[in-house]
Amino acid sequence: MSKYQPLSERLSGHSEPEWRASFAEVEDVLGFALPKSARGGAGWWANSGERPHVRAWTGVGWEVAEVDPEREAVVFRKPVSEAALQNPLAADEAVGPEVPQRAGANRWGLAAAIAAGAAVTAGVGAVLVRAMMKRHKTPNS
Repeated sequence: MSKYQPLSERLSGHSEPEWRASFAEVEDVLGFALPKSARGGAGWWANSGERPHVRAWTGVGWEVAEVDPEREAVVFRKPVSEAALQNPLAADEAVGPEVPQRAGANRWGLAAAIAAGAAVTAGVGAVLVRAMMKRHKTPNS
């Protein structure tokens, strides 16, 4: 068992697609201090390689999306698959370690689809309200 296994378990049990954590929070999960190289720059947090700490998040289907060494903060994110980008309604099924992600994929596809759906719903709602108001007008108004 890797000493980074607690991080794998923490991410595996995280229900949201993103976990924003301070370095101190990561250290609390691990039970030991991060090495100086983790505090010194983004290289330690790279998503590639066979280092045990990298496998702790990539092995359970997560990636490091952002690192801010000055603020001592990191953002872990579940990658969005190409299938989810092409079929936003199936996005919940397509997120996970078993679905590979294409490098540079547009991660805003699902958000755009949701926003478009909300706009259509709002427009239909406004039309219905106007129709109901016209229908319920009294002859004297």
